[in-house]
Amino acid sequence: MTKPNPLVKTFLKVALIEAASYLALVGASIGHRAFDMGDYVPIVGLIHGSVFLVYLALGFGLRCRYGWDSGTMIVLVLASVIPLGTLLVERKVAANPMAPDLLHGWITAGSGRNGG
Repeated sequence: MTKPNPLVKTFLKVALIEAASYLALVGASIGHRAFDMGDYVPIVGLIHGSVFLVYLALGFGLRCRYGWDSGTMIVLVLASVIPLGTLLVERKVAANPMAPDLLHGWITAGSGRNGG
């Protein structure tokens, strides 16, 4: 098995950081609202938003490098707005970043169509 290139390694790390920053944002929000702790939501939100944008930019960079199809990009974007969805994408990319329809099975699974 070949070693992933630096872009893939960076994407994998950012996907994990994005998930962690999401958890931190939820924790800051719960802490502020439920336990009357300091309001760290704006700071953590800015960090999470920045990591989110880097995740998307790296995803589009990988699309260009590996020729991912539109379905893969749709799943990548949708996973980024689902809580901890980037962890699922990270696992698929880590397994084989060069698959052009890397995440396509997630879209067509259960759609009632036969591969079309």
